[in-house]
Amino acid sequence: MHLNNVILALSAFHGLFNEIMPHGHAWRFVDLGRRIERGMYLARLVAEVLREEGEPRLGRYELLLKTLDALATYRQKHAALRAVSIVDLVLCDESNPRSLAAQLALSMKHLKVLPRATDSFKLPEERRLLKGLSDVRLLDTQEAIDPRGRAQARQTLTQVERLLCDCSELITHRFFTHLKTSSLGRDGALIEGPSVT
Repeated sequence: MHLNNVILALSAFHGLFNEIMPHGHAWRFVDLGRRIERGMYLARLVAEVLREEGEPRLGRYELLLKTLDALATYRQKHAALRAVSIVDLVLCDESNPRSLAAQLALSMKHLKVLPRATDSFKLPEERRLLKGLSDVRLLDTQEAIDPRGRAQARQTLTQVERLLCDCSELITHRFFTHLKTSSLGRDGALIEGPSVT
């Protein structure tokens, strides 16, 4: 029962966030962070599902759909559960707002709108998102579920997760102030503190 209350509270917050908060830079940063975290989580989760030895068991893939709250979306597009269709939906299908490709594409969209010093070059964080999105778009989902191709798919997903992590760090360093704190001690001497992000 407690979990249901948490889910209800989070759903209410999400609704308020999207419907009431002005969609300015603050909203973009929050949504960008959410998209990056969801992308990292998705990449890691699917990589673990693909770690399974032997032929794919549908139970793991169905659990993946349930975990990502994508079972209804899957049922709208497909009549029967197939591992390749499930992996395609959660990784590559940009029409699925919870897919990895959608997280990367929406993150790119947010970054393009944020202020920047120059328009002539892509920011390093944009290049990482673009690389990750290209890797996901080029992923062969049939090969990814094949026992011989899983290692390559897992490696791709691990790289996408790393790119998202790097992107998060780059965004933090580009857009947020990094101050060195200081204060006066009892004797009036300046005490240097750690950097504050």
